[in-house]
Amino acid sequence: MADEEHVSIGTRVRSCRRYRGMSLQVLADRSGLSKSFLSMVENGQRQLDRRQHLAAIAEVLQVSVAELTGQPHPPADPAQGGAHATVPGVRLALIGSSLDYADRDPSRPVEQLAQDTATVMDLRQACLDEQVGKALSQLLPDLHAAVVRSAGRERALRSLVLATKAASSWLKSLGYPDLAWIAADRGCQAALRLDDPLWIAAADYSRAQALSGLGAYGQIAAIATHAAESTPRNLQEGLEVFGMHRLTEACAAATTGRGDAHAALAEARTVAERTGEGTAFWFNFGPANTVQWEMAITLEQGEPDRAVEVASSIRPDDISSPSRRSAYYADLGIAMSMVKGRDAEAIAALHEAEHLAPDRVRNNPRVRGAVEDMLQRARREAGGRTLRGLAHRVGITP
Repeated sequence: MADEEHVSIGTRVRSCRRYRGMSLQVLADRSGLSKSFLSMVENGQRQLDRRQHLAAIAEVLQVSVAELTGQPHPPADPAQGGAHATVPGVRLALIGSSLDYADRDPSRPVEQLAQDTATVMDLRQACLDEQVGKALSQLLPDLHAAVVRSAGRERALRSLVLATKAASSWLKSLGYPDLAWIAADRGCQAALRLDDPLWIAAADYSRAQALSGLGAYGQIAAIATHAAESTPRNLQEGLEVFGMHRLTEACAAATTGRGDAHAALAEARTVAERTGEGTAFWFNFGPANTVQWEMAITLEQGEPDRAVEVASSIRPDDISSPSRRSAYYADLGIAMSMVKGRDAEAIAALHEAEHLAPDRVRNNPRVRGAVEDMLQRARREAGGRTLRGLAHRVGITP
């Protein structure tokens, strides 16, 4: 298909459906979505703005969610593709390393590797994605070598759990869900060798989040539930990890329609009141983060007005991490784009999100869907330069 970068999700759904020899009615019956809704999606009149709908269609068509969203989405301007250019190096680092064998010693002492891992985690929080990729391509092989050939094996394993967490979330945000899963799974292997329930639970969170990029929400719920139950909660760190798993459960329940999203969210909120704003494992769990998850969950449940209302209960400046602030503005922009008469505010919010984390925002299929919706409205109403520029940067032809 020519110019694949600009093909809409609806066009991909139609192509996959026809490839399967499936009628629109059969897709509707098997996915639980209405035929009229799917017809509008395929014709670009409606966006798949809920993860639940996207995952249901992907399952019926026997494709990955990434195949429908067209990820990854390198930037329209090659000069802005620095983070994507570092992915091959990280891929080789993950695939070419082993926890059982290393053909060389690490190039840095374990203590230095631990410091460099913390630096990568901070870079990830700061949305410096090109620097993250460059650092990971060297750090991951060294950590694997340290696990195998260093006297500081336990410290190397802990650093590897954190480094793979950074790698997994980084790869997922850039649109490489399969590699994100490999990174998260490698982190789980390292945590199991530590044989520490807290570190295993922390690694399980990365595994669950990696699966969200693949649309496997039933598996996410199972992982989060088991991990929450096995997380030791006698220390602050354990409470924060437990809270993150309850938030994951809530999001999975909202997406699948199975489980009690409100109960899981309420429990996480109670824990957050007890912990305050936390720093364990760079999760940023706390009251502000919990509100952000509530906002995203409400949006997933098809209540954009309510999501905007929830967003108003926190100040963006109270969100300490640029990464989390970007997620806040992205969800706010998506929600506002779905509320009549708020396109200008939506565009402003998405611009702020893009300013904080350009690579992540441009690769976010839900942001792209919101921009496409607004662009269609702008075409009917004469539009504006700001929106057309944003559309170009996320890979949509204005």
